[in-house]
Amino acid sequence: MGPKRQPIPGLARAGAAALACLACACQLAPHVTKADVPRPEGDKGGLLSNRMEGHWRRPGDASCADGPVISLQGPDIIVTFAGGQRIVHQIDSDAALRTETHVVDPPGGPHYVFLPEFNATSELRSFNLILENTATGQKENWTPCELD
Repeated sequence: MGPKRQPIPGLARAGAAALACLACACQLAPHVTKADVPRPEGDKGGLLSNRMEGHWRRPGDASCADGPVISLQGPDIIVTFAGGQRIVHQIDSDAALRTETHVVDPPGGPHYVFLPEFNATSELRSFNLILENTATGQKENWTPCELD
C-alpha cells in the first residue's frame, strides 16, 4: 500500500465556494445585447432568443398549425401568425433566461419580456415561453410545437 493521502486544509471549502460561484454565474452575469455576442452561422448559443426559434401554440389555438412561428432576422425577433400577420420585436437585452424587446412593426408597439418556464424533457426547447407585456402586466404561456 502507498502512503495515506492527507486532505489539503481549506481545499474542500474553496472547492465548494468555487462550485457555488459557478452555479450562480448565470444569475450574476450582466444582460447583453444581441450585437455583443457574435455567433457563427448555425450556432444557437445560450441566449433565450436563439432557443425560442420555432413553432409555438398559444392558449386558444385549436392546433399547433394555428400558432405563431418565431424566427430571428439580425437583431430582430419575427413572430409570424397563421393568418400571415407579422410582428417584429427589436431585442433590447438578451440573456440565457430573459429576453426584453419592444415592437417596432407595427410601429409604436409595446415592450415585452420573454421568459422560459422549464419542463422535464430532453428536447432543445424544453420550456414553455412566457410573454409578458411590461405596460399591462398581461402574460401569455406558449407551448412548443414540433410539426411534421
